[in-house]
Parts: sequence; C-alpha cells; structure tokens
Amino acid sequence: MDLLDLGWTYLFVENSETLDVSKLARISAIHRSHIEALSVNGELNLYLSGKYLSSGLNVIGVGDWCEVSPPFIDEQNKPSAIIVKLLPRYSKISRVVAGIKSDEQVMAANIHYAFIVTSVNKDFNMNRLHRYIVVAKEGGVQPVIILSKIDLNNDYSELVEKINKQFPNIDILPTSILSKIGIGKIREYFTRGVTGVFLGSSGVGKSSLVNELLETSFQLTKNIREDDDKGRHTTTSRQLFFIPSGGMIIDTPGLRELQIFGDVENVRSTFKDIENFSYKCKFKDCTHTVEPGCSVLKALKNGELEEEVYSSYNKLVKEVEYSNRKMDKKLAANQKRKWKNITKSMRVKKKLENK
Repeated sequence: MDLLDLGWTYLFVENSETLDVSKLARISAIHRSHIEALSVNGELNLYLSGKYLSSGLNVIGVGDWCEVSPPFIDEQNKPSAIIVKLLPRYSKISRVVAGIKSDEQVMAANIHYAFIVTSVNKDFNMNRLHRYIVVAKEGGVQPVIILSKIDLNNDYSELVEKINKQFPNIDILPTSILSKIGIGKIREYFTRGVTGVFLGSSGVGKSSLVNELLETSFQLTKNIREDDDKGRHTTTSRQLFFIPSGGMIIDTPGLRELQIFGDVENVRSTFKDIENFSYKCKFKDCTHTVEPGCSVLKALKNGELEEEVYSSYNKLVKEVEYSNRKMDKKLAANQKRKWKNITKSMRVKKKLENK
C-alpha cells in the first residue's frame, strides 16, 4: 500500500516538496482512549503532542493527514508515534459540538463525497436532509443522497420526486440491502484514492451499506424500533475502511443532533425555491423576513412557496447566525487570553533582564 492508495495528493498541501513522506500518516479511527492511523509502513497508534492536547480530539478528524515523530513501541506493544503537525485539509465535515459548548468538531476530513443516508420509512425528514447538505457544502464536499430501505415503501418514487424538486443538482440513489438494489451505483463513485463518508441518523442503514461495500461484516447492525421507525446506535466511533474494489469509506455514528455553522449563503443555496425567488427581490441583501419588495414573501403569500420550506429555511439561517456569534465570541476570548499571557511573559522576561 502506498500514499496514493491512502488518498494522498500534493494538491492540497503548500510547500509539499519539503515534506518527508516517510513521516506522513492518515488518521483512520478516533476512539476515546487513542487514535489509529495508516502509513506506508503499516498501522500506527498515534498520541497528541503538547500543542494539540489543550484542543483535544475535536480538532482532529478521521481522514486527516499529519506529520508524525519517529516511531516507537507503546504500552500496548504496538508501533506508535506522536502527532507533530496536522496538514491542511481540502475538505471536511464538521459540526458544533453537541451541548452548551461552542467548539467545532471535525468528523471527517479530506473527503470527496458525503453520502447522506435517509430511510424511506416514517422517520424521513426533509428538514434534516437540508441540514446535512448544508454541512457538506460548508465543508467543500459533494453531497449524494442515499435513500435506504426502499423495500419498506412501495411509493418511494414519489419521495424521489419530492427530494429532486428540493435538490435538483444532487444525485439520489434508491437502495435496498435485501434486494441488493443501488449498491453497484454507490461503488461507481469510488476509485483508487477516493474517500467518501456516510452520514445520517441512527438506524437508517449506514452500517449495513458499509458492510455491503466492504463485502464483509465489519460494522454491527440492529433493527429499528417498531413503534416509531427510529433507529438505535450501532456504530460508536468514526472509522475509515478500504473498499475491495477501490477507494475508502468513513462510517460515522448516528447523529441525534447536528448543529451547523458557517456561511449563510450555503443555507440559501440549499433551498432552490427560495434562491430562485430571491433573484427578484428589491434589495440584494434581502433577509426575506420583513423587507418591502421581497419576492420570497410574495411567493409565500401567493402559495407558490410552501410554508414548511420557508419555515425550515428561516430556522437554519437563524441557527447558523447564532452558532457563528457563539464561535466568534469564543475565538475573541481565546485571542484575548493568548495576548494576555504573551504580555505577562514579556513583562517577566524584561524584569529578569533588568536584574
């Protein structure tokens, strides 16, 4: 196995000619206790250096490339190394950490496709689909929608039409593990060095699809709950796998909460109906809420725009703006603390020099 098999490309790293490729590794799994990686010399256990310890595991994603220290044997009697430097990414999938914190959590990095898996049962949610697509666009990743378990819904073609109306430029792949429908279509996206990530809620069938692509049962699976068609967590950590026919796939745990942040324009471009109407708005910076001459509000009043779509759009815009404010405040506070420590160190140094 060489770096190209692992997905390496010089295109996303500045001054790459100065890199020592023998010290490169790609993170393949992140667990609570340790990090796993792959290199041209085989598997490694990785440990955080001092400058990354304070930031924790949220800043590191499966698929990240890093420079590592000379290898050593750790307490588990396995080849290991220290992460010296994380390399720049060309894409990522990230979210705001669930809970009261306002940190960014990188779930996957350096990926080409985000396969957003949603089942066709009664747990299907268009608003959730919008949310995942915004996350993909924000990270510079091409989204692909996978409709799983189509054998549970004879009218899934109507659902395909509904989704296609909302996302006309995104591929939609109906699939069934039982009938082996659509698996070959997914494989077509993968060639040597191509990396994809599977995203979706618990129980939508991500792990079953991963197992089908891998032609084995790496990931555990469970049935959904019969009372509400909602799934149960099976995948507990993010992990990168090699597909026998070529390429790599990252499986992620089902997400109960996906709080988004970033460029509001990525939200607007995800709602094609609203984007099309907005071109006729009187003001270029129209927020589509109270402005006179707003074509979006006019379309809503005339019934040309669905209330559900407009409500979902407003909810996501407000959430992104709120998340951005929180993260900006934290960044400002961290910068203030950093310069305060630098000033303090300079004063101490000056006192020592004057003695």
